[in-house]
Amino acid sequence: IVSDVALSPNGKQLAVAVFGSDNGEYISKVYVLNFDSATPTFTAEYKGEFIYSLQTNANKGFFVIYGGGADFVHWRKYKTIKFTTENEVRFYRGNSKCSLIVNTRSADKKDNTLVLVNKRGKQINEIKWNQSITDVALVGNHIVLLCDTNLYVLDKNGKTVRSGEAGFGGVRVLGIGLE
Repeated sequence: IVSDVALSPNGKQLAVAVFGSDNGEYISKVYVLNFDSATPTFTAEYKGEFIYSLQTNANKGFFVIYGGGADFVHWRKYKTIKFTTENEVRFYRGNSKCSLIVNTRSADKKDNTLVLVNKRGKQINEIKWNQSITDVALVGNHIVLLCDTNLYVLDKNGKTVRSGEAGFGGVRVLGIGLE
């Protein structure tokens, strides 16, 4: 079953995520195909994992988002950079400048790690955040966090540059005007 697809920026390659099961265990795979051939030029297997999405906001490659982490796969030569974690990937956000992966420990929603990655798949920073995160947005190199009734804007180093009360009932944050 196809779960997601991603198109390369030049339109010449297609990444396809598929999943199935073997003896009750998830098996997900990612195939990369050139449009002039039905034979995959790259294959990666994720046993015991479900691939949530393929993200192509980075022009040099794409992200494979799964429960145990996120992999950045370069479109050329398929070099893979793994951002694995003991915790679950809770949020992924990306833009033309960078990507943000938020990992949260299942047993403690206040135990979060924010991983900021540039558009070439290189880690910019890893930030520990000890508050429960309701939602997150990425605007330029700024991280916007909605934490219960508070809103925080962090720079790429994890320093809080703005904060304030968000009121009750907020479930989604959309960051605009920070670039």
